[in-house]
Amino acid sequence: MLIQGSHTYVSPRWYPSIQPAEHGGGAKGRAEGRAVGTWDYEQVQIAGCLTVHRDTRRLRGEVMAQARSVDAARLADTPGAADAERGPWSGAEAPSEFMAAMLQGIVGVELEITEVVGRFKLSRNRTDADRAGVVAGLRERGRDRDLRVADAVEAVDPLPRGIASAGGSPATAASGPAVDPLPRPVAGDPPASAGE
Repeated sequence: MLIQGSHTYVSPRWYPSIQPAEHGGGAKGRAEGRAVGTWDYEQVQIAGCLTVHRDTRRLRGEVMAQARSVDAARLADTPGAADAERGPWSGAEAPSEFMAAMLQGIVGVELEITEVVGRFKLSRNRTDADRAGVVAGLRERGRDRDLRVADAVEAVDPLPRGIASAGGSPATAASGPAVDPLPRPVAGDPPASAGE
C-alpha cells in the first residue's frame, strides 16, 4: 500500500546552476542545461498481509462507528450547521433494509502491517542555490501541494557533497537508493531510476 504525501513537478529552469548567464544562472561550459524535470515527493510504503472480511455484523459495527465519528467531526467543524442540534448522523435514521443492501456492497479488509518505510525526494542532491530556486519556483506556482513541498524542501538537509543519489531517500537514512519519480507500491528494494 502506498500513502502519497505532498508531491509536485520540479522544473529544471528553477536550477540556477544549469541556466546560462543571460537567464540569471551561473552555468559555465558543459554545465549549461544539464538537468531534466523531476518530481519531488513524500510518501509512506506499507507492506503486510491482507485479510478480507465479509461478516455483516462486523462490517455494520465498523461502518457505523466510522460514520458517527466522521459526522461528529463535521459538526465540530461547523458548529452553526443547520442540523447541529440533532447531533451526529445515526444508522437508525436509515431504513434497516436499505442499510442491509448498502452493507452487501462493502468488502471489509484488514491489513496486518509487516513493514513501514517512509521515503522522500526533496531536491536533496541539488546545490543550495538550486534548492532555493526550487522553493522560489514552487512558491510562485502557489498551489497548496506546491507550498507543502516547498516547506518540506526547506525542512530537510541537503545530502552531503560527494553523495551521488537521485533521491528517494528512506526517511531514516542520510541517503538511499534511487527510486522512480512516480514511485510504485513495492515492498523491499525500491525500483531503479534513470536519475534526476
